[in-house]
Amino acid sequence: MKKILLVDDDPQIQKLYNIFLKNAGFAVVSARDGQEGLAMAAKEKPDLIILDVMMPVMDGTEMLLKLRQNPAFKNIPALMFSSLANRPEDIKFAQEAGAVDFINKDIDVKILIAKIKQILKIPG
Repeated sequence: MKKILLVDDDPQIQKLYNIFLKNAGFAVVSARDGQEGLAMAAKEKPDLIILDVMMPVMDGTEMLLKLRQNPAFKNIPALMFSSLANRPEDIKFAQEAGAVDFINKDIDVKILIAKIKQILKIPG
């Protein structure tokens, strides 16, 4: 079973997406900010990380940059996740920092699951 680390400071978003991802057959672990996310990534060794952009303590972009500097996490795919409008500068920065995609939190769950399966090379 593939493991996803969901890093988001909103407990409602965490709860909702935990349900969606678990129902799709993924193991899910969560963190509330980038600093906790880094610790959780080291402990859990996820197959994919979904990162909120704006969080306290350490935001998603800073966490992504730290992940990419560490050889142990360099190749874990990361999706940036935001409720803000997908501004071109945010998308460009996420791609340059090593994110595989930048998605909006209001994405249709079926599209999100399909995107995750494509990234993780899971059939169907």
